[in-house]
Amino acid sequence: MGYPKSVLTKNRKGETEVRGLLDRGRYVRYNYINPDTGKIMENGKFSIILKDEKGGRSGHGAAERPLSGLAGSSASSRGGRQDEHYFMIPMKGRWMAILDKGNKLRKVWNEKESKAEDA
Repeated sequence: MGYPKSVLTKNRKGETEVRGLLDRGRYVRYNYINPDTGKIMENGKFSIILKDEKGGRSGHGAAERPLSGLAGSSASSRGGRQDEHYFMIPMKGRWMAILDKGNKLRKVWNEKESKAEDA
């Protein structure tokens, strides 16, 4: 299947993957799909971007935001929003959350709409 280049990424092994939209709300969650086979890659890893559409943290204080208080946490600011991007990696019955310190704007593939969208 042909995917736009804006939704393609490379994994740590150098393989090409598609960022496929799973769902969205005040967050965006997406998985990684092999662009040639259309199958999910790497044992179900996914990414989640916690979004803030109002420029703050939805009225919550820092003590009520456990993920944003992690050591080394730095939310990226884009257009007045504070977004936090985490890679979620399965680890033998647990999940490891890795904070992405970059502030890159990502696009994801929306299978239902058959188009690329901003994450």
